[in-house]
Amino acid sequence: MRALTYKIVSFIIVTLFLPLQCMSAEKFKVVLDPGHGGRDCGAIGIKKKIYEKDLNLKVALRVGELLKPDENTEVIFTRKKDFFIPLDERPKIANRAQADLFISIHANASESTAVNGFETYTLGESRNDVSVRENKVAELEENYRNKYNFKDDTDENFIFSNMMLDAGSGGEMSIRLAQLVQSQFKENTDRVDREVRQANFWVLKHILMPGVLIEMGYLSNTIEEDYLSKEENLEKVALSIYQAIVMYKDEFIKKSKTLDDVKDESVEDEIVYRVQLFSSNQKLPANSAKFKTCTPAIELQEGGLYKYMYGKVTTFADAQLLRSKAKMEFPDAFIVVFKNGEKLVGAEARPYLK
Repeated sequence: MRALTYKIVSFIIVTLFLPLQCMSAEKFKVVLDPGHGGRDCGAIGIKKKIYEKDLNLKVALRVGELLKPDENTEVIFTRKKDFFIPLDERPKIANRAQADLFISIHANASESTAVNGFETYTLGESRNDVSVRENKVAELEENYRNKYNFKDDTDENFIFSNMMLDAGSGGEMSIRLAQLVQSQFKENTDRVDREVRQANFWVLKHILMPGVLIEMGYLSNTIEEDYLSKEENLEKVALSIYQAIVMYKDEFIKKSKTLDDVKDESVEDEIVYRVQLFSSNQKLPANSAKFKTCTPAIELQEGGLYKYMYGKVTTFADAQLLRSKAKMEFPDAFIVVFKNGEKLVGAEARPYLK
């Protein structure tokens, strides 16, 4: 329980008291993370024996080149050459930079040689073959058993994951970015669209900003391995990611408002506070016994999960009192903010949580 307490305290300090650099910085910061590298080859093509690590790096560098002319965008790489980087260092690079966006670039593999197509992941509670394989690279590091905890079914990890789902890589902004990536892939590459998916990737679980993990194709499929071996096709992949970033940035800037903007509005915005009790994969009735005395619960479906909340107050002081009541039965309950009926996340919510 001590490890969980440390995680939660660290999370609160970073998300609630970090300066609003993501909202007010002169440059929009994008972290490009070419998966694998060095002694970690990633997936290997079954016919041409292409290394995933090389494809990831080529695409990431090209995306960086496409973004470079934009003086208002800063690109940060987790690696720019073929070297091994510990799994936990990737999100640390993004968090230290206080980035606005994290994009991890990968190629996929499957036991079935028939599987093909591109897919983009955001953070989710479930584990699948892809997330297990990507998380497994930690085993190449010394003392990895003490360094990482991949037991996703423990209560402690479930609590922390839910907090991260709300704040960063599993939230609405990440899902929107993933949708844009998929739409651009579909438009530029004319390949199978495997749609937006969610899984418990370690790198996404530990970033404090919107982020996605892209799987640009299956090297276990000979047709797709051949496709990804051609430079002109990698250019299409890189262009798709670049266009998605630009579209996301445009939406992000239009949606983002500083506190001064809020104060200058002629019509006062309605700010409502609720307390989130827990998330569930299953839909529950508003008066379910699982809510104990915090009924009726308010349901919000988001990112494939049902999120259950309690109460409705208009000041942060009242929200703190409401949370104190809820914490008697739900120790990990936390405050969420709604503005004009829309839930605020991350940097948008911080100004109202003090």
